[in-house]
Order: sequence, then C-alpha cells, then structure tokens
Amino acid sequence: MARRLPLFLTVFVTFAGISIQSCSIGSGEKQKASEHDSLMPDNVESSLSESALEEDFDEIEQDCNMTVDWDNNSFFFNIYDGEASVTSKNESDTMVIPCKVIKDGKEYPVTSVSVAGFEDCKFIKFISISENVGSIGERAFYGCTGLTSVSLPNVEELGQCAFCWCTELAAIDMPNVEVIGRAAFKATGLPSITIPNGVKIIGPYAFYDCANLSVADVPESVEEIGECAFSRNPNLLSVNVDKNNERYSSIDGVLYSKNQDTLLLCPQKKEVVELPNSVKVIGISAFESCGKLTSITIPNSCYNIGSEAFCNCPNLDITIDNREEDVKIGSGAFLNCKSVKFLR
Repeated sequence: MARRLPLFLTVFVTFAGISIQSCSIGSGEKQKASEHDSLMPDNVESSLSESALEEDFDEIEQDCNMTVDWDNNSFFFNIYDGEASVTSKNESDTMVIPCKVIKDGKEYPVTSVSVAGFEDCKFIKFISISENVGSIGERAFYGCTGLTSVSLPNVEELGQCAFCWCTELAAIDMPNVEVIGRAAFKATGLPSITIPNGVKIIGPYAFYDCANLSVADVPESVEEIGECAFSRNPNLLSVNVDKNNERYSSIDGVLYSKNQDTLLLCPQKKEVVELPNSVKVIGISAFESCGKLTSITIPNSCYNIGSEAFCNCPNLDITIDNREEDVKIGSGAFLNCKSVKFLR
C-alpha cells in the first residue's frame, strides 16, 4: 500500500555525552566534498512543492511481499549469514527495494543497503525501502543529486555519509531510525527537521552544510548531539529542544547543555542573542559565520571560549564582562570579528 510522507524529517537516533569539538572537516571529508563541489551551489533551492512531494510518495508502492529473482535487471545482492544486502544494477527515477531475493530456489530477506550501494546514482528521484531493511550502509546514497524523497519504514541505522551530497533531498520518512551516522545528511536540501521522540544519537556533521535548513526540532530522548551536527547552515534560525530532554536545552533557538552552562550552537541566521548568566563555556565554533549578529555581551561567569567560537562574524562587536587573563581563549576565537572589548 502506498504511504503518505510527512513533510518534516522524522528520525530516530542514539548518542551519549556532549561534544564540543572543532568544526573543521577532516581531510577525508574535504576530499569527498571536493569531488562533488559542482553538485552543491551556494544557494540550493528545492524545486518540489509540498503537494508534489506527497503525490510522489503516494505513487511509490511499498510492499514487503515484493520478491525478486537473483538474476534481475535492477539489483545485485550479497548474501551473508542467511541475509542479503542490495546494490543498484540499473537506475530508474523510482526504485523500490525488495523484501526478499530468490537464489537457487531459496528465499533470503533483504536486510540492508550495501556500502556505496547506490552511490552517484544521479537519476534516482524516489526511493522506497521494504520493511525488512534495518540498516543503510556508509555512502549508500552518496551523491544521488536527483534524489528528492525517501521512505525508510523500518530502518534503524544510517551509516556515515549515507545521504551526503543529495542536494535535492527535501523529504524523508524514517520513523524508526535510532542512529544517524557521521555526515549522514551533509549538504542535502532538507528544509526542516523534526526528529521524533526515541532518537538518541545525532552524529557529528549529521546536518552540516544544508543550504535550505531553517529549523531543527530535537526531542527529549536525544542523549548526544555530535560536533557540528547543525553547523554551517546559512538559513538556520532555530534549534528547538524538548523541555524534558535530560542532556540539552534551548533558549530562543540557541542550543545549550541542559543546565545552560555550555553554549553549543548559535544558528547562523540569528540577529540577536542574549546569553544567560549561567554560561561558563562557549563551545568550539559555536557562533561561527553568524554574519547577522552585530553585538553580544558575554557574562563574567564565562571562563572558556572555544577555538573559532566567533570566527567569521564580520559585523560583530563582542563585549566580555571579565578580564582577559580570567578567560581561556581558544585559537582563532575572534578571527574576522569586528571588535572585542574586555570590561574589567
């Protein structure tokens, strides 16, 4: 039966502990990004309307009884320990991943999408995955620049860079995901993220460099948000954390630790931010590229400002209500800022 896709991203995830690390991408990821620079313009706009997205998903038949032969025209399979993983053989604009494959008269459940299984399949627009599939391998859909919508009914884990550089991806239905791997949705076209309760892990760089992303909603179940998970998103206005979350909180769309002694991320599109007196630490790259901020006062409770915390804020006048020797300042913390002043 066809399913109607909710127009906000729904995901499950699992982590433990608060990460405050540098948002500089490792050399391996820089190389991957450079390979696809031409795929990611500065301002990605989705060409799909909400009604179009819903109609497209209604056209995808999702049938867990779908079975294909080993010698089929669409997929390759690998069998291990009685289960099959799937890899693309031929592309079409709509692909339905089967539930089972028959080899030599025996049926094998298709339980995963292989590592790089659909990498650079640029003509695919819609993916529907059977209810048997529980995991998506690393780089499984990396660089699928035509992909606009995905249905993952029972997937529990997304590998590293699973949908990285899917620049037109605007809608995804994934109600049972528990783990989102590193950079899983980096440089996608997602306009907003509503993560369902039950998610525990949001991996590092999970939603990094998403040109259209404006709002991210984090449920009470999330236990860890990896470094730079929502960074370098020029249109991000708000990260909203459920008030019952035990590890994180938010004030006016700014992401904090639960007790608000650590500021983790200020969305790039924020124009005004007032820091509470509880803030002791400003995380690495927390305000990086917040070009719309013009002034901010850091309370004297703050004794640690992370590396590149205010990097590339050219319009920002920073006032620190403390003496310089009383604050630990990381490298490049105020690089390309307008001005920095210590009051005491």
